Amino acid sequence: APFGPSISKDPFVSPGCKDLKDEEVRFEGFPRTFVCAGGGEVLLDQIVFLKERMERSLGKEKVVYVEGKDAFHDYLVMEGAEPERGLTFDAIGAFLDASS
Repeated sequence: APFGPSISKDPFVSPGCKDLKDEEVRFEGFPRTFVCAGGGEVLLDQIVFLKERMERSLGKEKVVYVEGKDAFHDYLVMEGAEPERGLTFDAIGAFLDASS
């Protein structure tokens, strides 16, 4: 089957998979990266692990992480998800300003 259990262990599809070793998932050459997650996010552990893996590969200075304290998945697209949404958009703006 083209989509099965092995897809979760593919470093290109699931770079946050804890079953993969850091040396199997490389981020060298990636640009400075912005990662955000909600504190109430179902995938929070995986997102934090991915962020940490990126920091180990790229260096902490190249990864900006923002966590909306009480936010849920996709809080950026929900107008009522304040103040986390606005704070994250401010952080995205600062990230973009620093990148130019």
